[in-house]
Amino acid sequence: MLGDEFNMAWKAIKKNAFLSADHDLAEFFMTLSGTIVSQRIQQRGGAPHLHLKYYPSKSSDSELISALLTGHRDVQIYKCDTHEPDKCLNPQLRSVNLREKALSHKIGSMLDSIKSHLWHDKSLSEPQKAFVNSTMIPILKIIAVEMAFKQGGSPISIGSYQEAIAHDILLQYLDEVMELVWTSVTQLKQTQINDQMIEKFRAGVASSRKRLFAERTKMFEQISLTLEAIERTHQIEAKLQNMFISTASSQRSQ
Repeated sequence: MLGDEFNMAWKAIKKNAFLSADHDLAEFFMTLSGTIVSQRIQQRGGAPHLHLKYYPSKSSDSELISALLTGHRDVQIYKCDTHEPDKCLNPQLRSVNLREKALSHKIGSMLDSIKSHLWHDKSLSEPQKAFVNSTMIPILKIIAVEMAFKQGGSPISIGSYQEAIAHDILLQYLDEVMELVWTSVTQLKQTQINDQMIEKFRAGVASSRKRLFAERTKMFEQISLTLEAIERTHQIEAKLQNMFISTASSQRSQ
């Protein structure tokens, strides 16, 4: 249930173990999707009532995605009015720069921590598990391949997939927001949010998802080509090795 007072996107963010751990990153994600806020207002001399406000998605700003991924520039995002976990009822546009808190840095740090846990045969934490489950990239399998090449020279590196992982995390978040909207649509109408406001919000999320999915598809096509090239190389190496063994055996038998 949303409750009388809620921030739709913030509600979805707090259900995401990876995002809920970083307030600044969470605000970027809220800006990407947009949100609907319901807030109880007490006017002087009058009865309290719910005030509804729609915050449109800013995903059409190409600099927003770049800033989210790399943290190399200042952009305007929806900043919460409080750091209380269940609030953020009055977000305002503010100029920020994530710098070392950018998603790429966050993903790099998380991958390093997962590698360390696996290397020392330790169980993954809940945020680490949520991170692994947030992408279609087989993170644990790729890390296992890297670890098998103890002296380096691994044909595949998990660090090469940071941007693709970032897009997967963004898409998963948008899916979670959309699911929350669908499951809460009856309550939204009961709180007097009209269909037009709901549709604007859904359209903004859908547009963001379509744009990100197109970029992700391009990345996965490149990843697929890379993996195919690695597989072909392995097949050629195996064939050459078998030919060498066969030739050496024939020479010894003469």
